[in-house]
Amino acid sequence: RETTVYCVSCGKKLEDGDSFCPGCGAPAVAVKEGGAPVSPASGIKPGFSDKINDPAIRAAMKKNNKAAGVFAVLLVLAPPVVTLILSLKNNDFSYFRYGMILAAVFLVFNLISVAKKKGEKQWDGTVTEKHTETRQEKTSADGDDCHSTYTLYIVQIRKENGRVKKLKEKEYNHPYYDYLQVGDRVRHHPQFNYYYEKYDKSRDSYAICPVCACKNDLSRDTCARCGVPVIK
Repeated sequence: RETTVYCVSCGKKLEDGDSFCPGCGAPAVAVKEGGAPVSPASGIKPGFSDKINDPAIRAAMKKNNKAAGVFAVLLVLAPPVVTLILSLKNNDFSYFRYGMILAAVFLVFNLISVAKKKGEKQWDGTVTEKHTETRQEKTSADGDDCHSTYTLYIVQIRKENGRVKKLKEKEYNHPYYDYLQVGDRVRHHPQFNYYYEKYDKSRDSYAICPVCACKNDLSRDTCARCGVPVIK
């Protein structure tokens, strides 16, 4: 019986004689036979998980989206309410006009964000590069402008359509820079605010929760922070 061999980094089928994977460039020594390979260390089969649509995860996301919606409404209502109080106190309704303009800006921004979120599609890609950049930002101290530096952690992913996506994380929180490696095949799930699932999780020691971004040991079945199923 003919045996099919797959790359454990990206899942692409390999042909006889391949020294490197034609999909991601990983050495062909990092392959196993028999379809979906299994790592002896974790026992996890490479592949995108169907747990991503688990009812518990959907319920948690619905709850989070509802909370975000309430916050957005409060953000839109706050400027008119505050400026109306100031206008009545000072008998000057110019404050209220400015408040309404600010509320309109917030409303348009929120509507654009919602429309963009709904229009986003799921996509697959491969991590092609990781690097850091030093950036400057302007800060104010005692009325004087000054600059502080910070490190930006960048993961570059080439989508299947050829376009490039750059994940940019600041130095105080860069979970995907630590988690993803060059050559990893990933899938972006648009129903979550920020989640990239790795195709081959068999060599990982932890999984990132799609709802709260908490790092979880692979021995766990549910997230230690929010309780939804761990994607592995």
